[in-house]
Amino acid sequence: MDCRLTWGLSRKTLSLLYKTVFLPTLLYNCSVWESAISKKKIVKLLLSTQRPYALAIARLYKSTTTSAALVLASIVPLDLKIMEIVTKRALVPNVLPFSFLRLVTESIDLINNTPAPRNISLKLHHARLLDSETCKRWNLQWNLSVTSGQSKRFFNSIESSRVLNNNNLPFFIPRVISGHCSLNAYLCNIGKISSAACTCSHPVESIDHIVFECSKYDKIRCSLVSAASAYDLPWPIPLCIFAQLKHLWVAFCNFLVASKRFV
Repeated sequence: MDCRLTWGLSRKTLSLLYKTVFLPTLLYNCSVWESAISKKKIVKLLLSTQRPYALAIARLYKSTTTSAALVLASIVPLDLKIMEIVTKRALVPNVLPFSFLRLVTESIDLINNTPAPRNISLKLHHARLLDSETCKRWNLQWNLSVTSGQSKRFFNSIESSRVLNNNNLPFFIPRVISGHCSLNAYLCNIGKISSAACTCSHPVESIDHIVFECSKYDKIRCSLVSAASAYDLPWPIPLCIFAQLKHLWVAFCNFLVASKRFV
């Protein structure tokens, strides 16, 4: 068992500290220097500053890529967060809606030109549109990422990763999704062990093998297969389906816990 994860602050508490201490400090008056994020060097520096918090919140290994860590920790990349803050400020009445960034200007025009439904306040309408724009841009970044293959197999969109925002989520789930966990395939890849083989004699102990094939878990896999059958899904199913269906996601998490392979 990984004793380091049996003590310390919870994911919820770490996320709260990140949002109430780190973000306000770093992004203070960011509307003044927002033009700096048009430079790749600045964006890279901001993400490297954000990375340790993402790793801590999601309890990930340091080898996890930054793009995957941000998604698994459910924290918006800082360049997108800055654009969101600047856009939100520009929507305040009597504030000059000026920005050096084309994407911010486009967001302001889109929000101002989209009428609010009758039963929704203008403020709430603007907040929803702004959240939608941020999520759309994050999805674009996520789809273009070439270093987060394993995580993208589980979460093909940012929206699907929101299943991780659960206080009762087992600590090792984000690690399993990232592919950087205690399975032999990863340990062999980083040189910790000499063979990636599973104890069932399969040549590679990967997450696909554990979930779909390994004979050691045939008994506890029955409930997972039954959950998929309830949705008329043929077995095996794509990994991304687990996060899209609530009861299937719960069955998936319960299967990993019951396997006792990650604790």
